[in-house]
Amino acid sequence: MATSSQVEAARPAEWRKLAASTTNEAARAEALRQLTWAREPEAAALARAALESSDEGTQAVAAMALAELGSGAAEQARERLFERLKAAGPDVQATLAWTLVVIGDVRAVDQLAKSGRAGALARVQRLDGSAAFEPSQFARTLSPEVLDRLARDRDPELRALAAVALAHRAEASAQDGLIRLVNDSLIAVARNAAPGLALHADPKAQAALIARMKKLTPQDYALFLDTLAEQGGTAALLVTIPSAGTVQSERGWRAHAEIFNRIHDPRVGGTGSNDPRAGDALYAFAQSQTHPHWRWRAAAALAAIGDLRAVPLFAARLRVDPLKIYSSTRPWEAELQRDDTERVVAARMLADLAAIHPQARARIARESEDGLLAWLQDTVAPHANGMRALAAMQSSKLLPLLRQWANPTEPLPQPEAPPPMREEFVIAQSALRYLGAMRDAESWSVLEGALNRRKKDYPDIDVTMEGIMQGSVALLGMSLRALNVGASDGFSEWGDAKAFPALLELVMDERNNEAAQMSACTALAWVAAPRDVPEITKRIRQSAGAAQSRRACLLEALLQRSGRTSASDLLSLLTAETSPQLRLQVARAVARAGLNPSVEATLFEAMKNDALRLAAALALVLGGSPATAGRAVALYGEFAKADMGALNDAWFRSFGYWSTEDVERGLLYRNAANAEAIDHVLVSGKRQDWARKALRGQFETLVYDNGPHSLTRVVLRQLLWQSARSGSPAQRRDVLRTLELMKERGVLLALAE
Repeated sequence: MATSSQVEAARPAEWRKLAASTTNEAARAEALRQLTWAREPEAAALARAALESSDEGTQAVAAMALAELGSGAAEQARERLFERLKAAGPDVQATLAWTLVVIGDVRAVDQLAKSGRAGALARVQRLDGSAAFEPSQFARTLSPEVLDRLARDRDPELRALAAVALAHRAEASAQDGLIRLVNDSLIAVARNAAPGLALHADPKAQAALIARMKKLTPQDYALFLDTLAEQGGTAALLVTIPSAGTVQSERGWRAHAEIFNRIHDPRVGGTGSNDPRAGDALYAFAQSQTHPHWRWRAAAALAAIGDLRAVPLFAARLRVDPLKIYSSTRPWEAELQRDDTERVVAARMLADLAAIHPQARARIARESEDGLLAWLQDTVAPHANGMRALAAMQSSKLLPLLRQWANPTEPLPQPEAPPPMREEFVIAQSALRYLGAMRDAESWSVLEGALNRRKKDYPDIDVTMEGIMQGSVALLGMSLRALNVGASDGFSEWGDAKAFPALLELVMDERNNEAAQMSACTALAWVAAPRDVPEITKRIRQSAGAAQSRRACLLEALLQRSGRTSASDLLSLLTAETSPQLRLQVARAVARAGLNPSVEATLFEAMKNDALRLAAALALVLGGSPATAGRAVALYGEFAKADMGALNDAWFRSFGYWSTEDVERGLLYRNAANAEAIDHVLVSGKRQDWARKALRGQFETLVYDNGPHSLTRVVLRQLLWQSARSGSPAQRRDVLRTLELMKERGVLLALAE
């Protein structure tokens, strides 16, 4: 008897055989899932045949497979689905009814309503275990008469169902029903009507919503806002602003915050709707406000969707110290005096806007350059985000300051100098990076001098971590590390091959700090010309034995960019003699290089070796097709006796950041597609959802700049939004999968519209 993970590891031919068999219903159902996800041509016919199974679980999977394959696949089974509906148990009835609704069969509506009443509709699941019920599909199927009947039913489940459906209908005829439902005594019903009223242009509809919300408890108010955010996006949330009251009171302030935290919350990872349709509404809100905080909140929300109207709003905010604009006598404002977060966010998002709109950099500089410079020069330590923003807009006014900050006149600390570390060297690290981003020819020598500072001034001192700990050179070592890291990042931003020899020399000198060497290795990826790549590969092979850490560092130069070498060239490094961490670095480099059938076969064979199994599996899940990734996880589960912890951890640690090149080459989309494929794998009866969770967690770190060439979430969101609207059908599918994984609900709502 086949186990679930053996089904996962099978080939399509074996799936088809299992899906046609009646000897093992669990394996049959799992094979149907795999065939449907793989969009195999035979999936629809096998699903229709599986409707005849005596096992209700198989029937439900078959029906949902037809629903997910589309109305064309399910149409031929319409009558059989309806016949099965009459005699099935409650849960299967709900699944069968939903499948019929998907293909527009109104005969199933009454049964669907009954399933809703019994609570079975909420248990209908897609093949991946997520909730199947989709309000817009339900709304398209129902006639106005049926909807009106459900909206007046005594059963609250049916009224809630009607509210959801009416909210997804654009006709004016839905308005009266929604107004009645938003005033329902049960919040579960009323809140489902809210998005429909918010998005009606009719003032009567919006006034009814606002009137109801003014009467809600804080807990119910939050429930309304959650539903509005989920179903209506930013525009629906902004309609409710009048219900929040005045920001002069604490209650009104908190209510405004409740609304804006769902639109865009820059203090919590940039979470929120981030709906690209909302630019006009957000700008109108900003223009209606006099309070600087709420103008800043609107500006942050505008910048999050790439709207340049945020620039002058940020510029005004940059010029004012929080201590001067917020009241210490109002507790809800006093908390804003405690840090300079608003100006830091303004600078960060101005940099993002300059990256999104390179053609508008001169305009962005004209509107915000002076405000940024005033802020940077008004603080004891100029903030890196201010430098980043000005460098992104290629500000000529920044250059003299960057040269000054990047090249401190203060001497380096003496070998046994006591703490603290001088602030000038901390500032220099950021300044060197952004000096490189300016690509100013006169500044090359500044970067070169910082990179070679240890070799020039202290050639015999060991500033590795071990040397720092044992040699009483902590402050000197940390200062040199700051200069080396900053210069490496600067050359990385610059991208000129002339820097290759100096960076490689820093890497190969065993007395340099490990963090500085890693930054230099990362920079090698972005400065190396094609002729330089074989030299990196040669040094990797030469760095054996005690120098395996240098091997891992040099592999980073191949990891940062795809297509720099072939996977076949790197496979010889994947041996049992190398350290476990180095094997994982090799695996990541192999995956980046791209897998062909021969390399895949070698990696699957390597999975039989206890020492190589984890690295081989990692290379397959990172670099293979979705089918390959799923098969590798299933086999790993068999070998590892279902202990997926090590593979989960290795997968999570494989994502530091994504670059524009990663998007253009499709690497980002492959990561998302493979995470989804792994999510479909069952090992010992447990679905492997760790890959999606880990990748989703890594996407949450993209709010901030993660080093040279890294994409922030704001910039990535804009790239995906543009690609979804202009790309090919295949690219749109890739983009939509990635947006779903990123929980970009606002963009998905906009694309659905």
